[in-house]
Amino acid sequence: MLSYQEALGYILSFNHVERKLPPGRSSTDFYLKRMTALLEWASSPHTQFPSVIVAGTKGKGSTSAMLEAMLRAAGYRVGLWTSPHLQSYRERIQVNREPISDIDFAAIASRLPDLLSDFDTELYGEPPISYELLFWVAACYFAQQNVDIAILEVGVGGRYDSANLITPLVSVISSISYDHMAILGDTLDKIAYDKAGIIKPNVPVVSAHQVAEAAAVIAAVAQQQNAPLQFVEAEPNDLPPLSLRGPFQRKNAALALACLEQLGPQGFVVSQAQREYGLANTEWHGRLELVHDQPKIVLDAAHNGDSAQRLAEALQSEFSYNKLILVLGVLRDKAYEAIAAGIVPAADTVILSIPAVPRALDDLDALESSVRPWLKGELYRTPNIAQAVALAQELAQPDDLICITGSFSTLSEAQRSLGISYLQDA
Repeated sequence: MLSYQEALGYILSFNHVERKLPPGRSSTDFYLKRMTALLEWASSPHTQFPSVIVAGTKGKGSTSAMLEAMLRAAGYRVGLWTSPHLQSYRERIQVNREPISDIDFAAIASRLPDLLSDFDTELYGEPPISYELLFWVAACYFAQQNVDIAILEVGVGGRYDSANLITPLVSVISSISYDHMAILGDTLDKIAYDKAGIIKPNVPVVSAHQVAEAAAVIAAVAQQQNAPLQFVEAEPNDLPPLSLRGPFQRKNAALALACLEQLGPQGFVVSQAQREYGLANTEWHGRLELVHDQPKIVLDAAHNGDSAQRLAEALQSEFSYNKLILVLGVLRDKAYEAIAAGIVPAADTVILSIPAVPRALDDLDALESSVRPWLKGELYRTPNIAQAVALAQELAQPDDLICITGSFSTLSEAQRSLGISYLQDA
């Protein structure tokens, strides 16, 4: 059997689109034929547990986490598949919010080299990507652990995502906006069409409020699939208190509650008290997360323009502070101009930096050009996130707020520099 590090290294030796996007990549590169074969070779573990699939641009991770917490509060054994991670790949695969162990990950992944040794590229096209192999591990693990239900967050898009091989009990679509445009398309209707690919025949769909362009696409696909569709247009008046901060989380909670209403008739009953407990105890790192006081330090994974604007609004509504010091590190395949426009106007000081990943925007001149039109205070540049965090702490007074944002990679490095460690890949 491979060790954990050997197993993870083997998986990451395959094309890893989260680190670097090959030129010309399109949704069809997430081709499901090869993934179907891989799962069938493992006795189709994805068919051995009920599931909910969650797609969207913003809020899909938080919605998944809230849904998991409420179902777990009701006593169900719940699998959770999410991406990306902050500290360890094992974060992506959890049962009752316990990440898969090194030993279980290695035991399952050790089967892959034999399965892939005779991979037929003529029949199945390109070899699988790392993301697909990680999902394969998750499906095998959830089946092995006899979960009552699994919550599966789509990685990119929906139509060609590995999780879309599952026929869920409910399909959930969170708010759709511009992101992953190099893969999904450069218009909202193209992006919505890809995400609406999770809609299955006769399977109920709950969707967050969408702009008209995206809503029309979702409604058309649902009609084609004869899938009952509910748009969650308003928050319940009696929405329980939430552990996750930010006005936008109320919309995510409403979406998760609407999903529970669809799950109830299918045997997954969650009482009002269990819903309240789940929402009050949901944990989800890197979403308006306060990790330090005096000065306040907030981590948020906003990585598109809409999310950045919502972050700026949430900082002002959720926290009291004197000056806002912004640490910003982004990826080059993101719309960093829109990110800057969304968050920089709220900041008194901006520190630009570079996450230590191949996809990082390492051209700080380009990032500065995007920031300058919105800048109202001082601007600093540092070569890495650790130095940016240290500089922010040096500049901050006890009543200031430091917000670190721009990408999951930026947050991961900030956590390390702040000494925040809850799960590490050794």
